[in-house]
Order: sequence, then structure tokens, then C-alpha cells
Amino acid sequence: MPRKLRTSFVEHPSAILFLLISRGGLFQQPLPIARGISLLEPGAPYELAGGLTLYPAYLRGQANLLAHNGIAAAGEFQKLLDHKSIVQNFVTGSLAHIQIGRSCALAGDKVNAKAAYQRFFSLWRDADPDVPILREAQAE
Repeated sequence: MPRKLRTSFVEHPSAILFLLISRGGLFQQPLPIARGISLLEPGAPYELAGGLTLYPAYLRGQANLLAHNGIAAAGEFQKLLDHKSIVQNFVTGSLAHIQIGRSCALAGDKVNAKAAYQRFFSLWRDADPDVPILREAQAE
């Protein structure tokens, strides 16, 4: 890759965010959770630039759930609900509801957890009942 193109690619906020997601989105592999969160933090100022549907915030929320930090996780998932014009119809927008429910349950906030689960079920009421995330949520 020519030096000029490589330099402009790396300096572009969306490219930086993509690289951080690629590195930070390894939560299924043996990566310390705190390390995964820290890899995604530098991209936070660029999340609202669009183009990536706030996926880094979703990943940080998942990492915070794995780290048993329900309050931080709920904050990350709430970003997806607060910025629907960026998330648009990307699946993380509807999944944010169930993740907020899980985060609130983890934090001991049963009232908000129940409300989030109900919003999730309302959005997914016409879905195929065999969809794994829907079955998991119903079992919880």
C-alpha cells in the first residue's frame, strides 16, 4: 500500500475505530476483559461520527457485562437507544433492550430490568419463536 494512502487510512477516525473493533472484539478468545474494554475506549470520541452503528459501545457493554459491571454496561447499551439515527435498523439497536435488562438485573435494579425485557419482547413479538436470543431472553 502506498505510504500516502496508508497514512490517510490510519488517520481517518472510522478506520481507527474499525481497527479498534477488530482488536477489541475478541471477547470469545482468551483476552482479559479489562484489556478488551481499554482497547475500545480510544474510539469513543468518534462513535457518533456514524458508519459503525455504535458497535464499539455495544462491545464495551458486553465486556462490562462479562466483568459484572451492570451500571457501566447499561450506560454503553443506552447509547444505542439514545442515538437511533446512527444505529438505524442494525440488530444491536433492538438487542440493546435485552442487554439493558441484563445489565439492570446484574446491578439489582429489577424494575428497570423488567421494563427493558418488556420493551425487547414487544419489539420481537412477531419474530420466529426459535430465534436463539429470543429463547434465551424468555428463559431468563
